[in-house]
Amino acid sequence: MTSKTVFVFDFDGVIVDSINALYDVYMDFLSEFNIRGNQEEFNLLNGPKLSEIVLFLKEKYFIKISEDELLNIYLNKISSMYVNVKLNKGIEEMLKLLNSKNIKIALASSSMREKIESVLNKNKLNDCFDFIITGDDVHEAKPSPEIYNAVKHKYPNHDYFVVEDSVNGLQSSINAGMKTIFYNPAQKYNSVEVTYEIYSLKQIRDIITEIDLNCFTVAKGQEITLKVIPHEPNINTQKKDAIEKLWNNELKRRKLFNGKIVSYKSHKKIGDVLSIECFITQYKYFFAQLTSPELNLGIIPIGVSGIIIDKDNSTLLAIRHNVTEYEGFYEFLPAGSIDSSI
Repeated sequence: MTSKTVFVFDFDGVIVDSINALYDVYMDFLSEFNIRGNQEEFNLLNGPKLSEIVLFLKEKYFIKISEDELLNIYLNKISSMYVNVKLNKGIEEMLKLLNSKNIKIALASSSMREKIESVLNKNKLNDCFDFIITGDDVHEAKPSPEIYNAVKHKYPNHDYFVVEDSVNGLQSSINAGMKTIFYNPAQKYNSVEVTYEIYSLKQIRDIITEIDLNCFTVAKGQEITLKVIPHEPNINTQKKDAIEKLWNNELKRRKLFNGKIVSYKSHKKIGDVLSIECFITQYKYFFAQLTSPELNLGIIPIGVSGIIIDKDNSTLLAIRHNVTEYEGFYEFLPAGSIDSSI
């Protein structure tokens, strides 16, 4: 399962804590020409290759120096910055964890390979990465999907999780059809819809757990609505006979009730509102699907779960009894299925 998964990391801001230092370089570069930069413009330039950044600044501010000379000035400033750059907290631990799970690890950055490898060599991280692609290897920088499409070409038919800290990087990975993990320690506003948002790199451990359990976050919303639609699983005569046989055999072992359950059909998100379409079906269909997944009935029960924490910060748990799945396991309270009377 995990062998078909690839985690892809951006470099600046994710592997290394370099964004503030890069901002200082940007400001210092412009100050040489009596130009004052700003945070908004710097954010816009977080993602493109250095050559593209220099060309953008030259044309915008009418700097009367050749592009090559400007690039050398910027390169010299960046080179001195990378000498003292520090790794982000938790990145070494997460890379080792991914390696222990046999999950492929790639690095995809618009920065120059020489600068990246100098930092990786200094911190002995080169062996952690199975594949490294840099701005030197692509024609188009982020938000173009080219750099992430190269990862897909290297590892076709995998599940891809991209850790990015910039809008350009996130958009690049979205354009490549990958799952996005927005590393946002400053909790800044983000206009791009992402798969996950984390504030510490150690939260990647939770995502790895989802992969191990094959249980994923699909969508989030501040408000959730349910709409029941007319729908019945496609059950032919052969499947119906198989369902009845499985159900009747189980009734000989224990008492079961064939009640109505609510099953997921589809969802869409508009703004912060998550709208879920669902349908009502029979419990015995779901039971049969659990027993014989090859029936492929397309039933996905909808349930709810919460967390109760008391005044001593203790979490309330309960052991599941008389249930179809995970009997004897602990669960958070309150938890359960949605009543079909919705």
